Amino acid sequence: MVVSPPTHRSQTAIFGRILWWLFPLAIALLLTAGLATILTSLPAQAAGPICYVDADATGAVTGLNWTDAYTTVQDALADAACTE
Repeated sequence: MVVSPPTHRSQTAIFGRILWWLFPLAIALLLTAGLATILTSLPAQAAGPICYVDADATGAVTGLNWTDAYTTVQDALADAACTE
């Protein structure tokens, strides 16, 4: 049995099938990379209220702003409302 080398036409057909498979994959990868870049550059949103901690605060120690900030991190962590 004699096997002839692939003809130009069959090589082109195989190459064409590979291109049609790779093209959508490349587009999907580029879109995914672009979306990941956009999402990681956006600022994160706090899940709840931000609780402020300042060792030198002199206010009501509620953690709601810098004047009324908690004076220790432990106090802020003990408040269940403080999530950030």
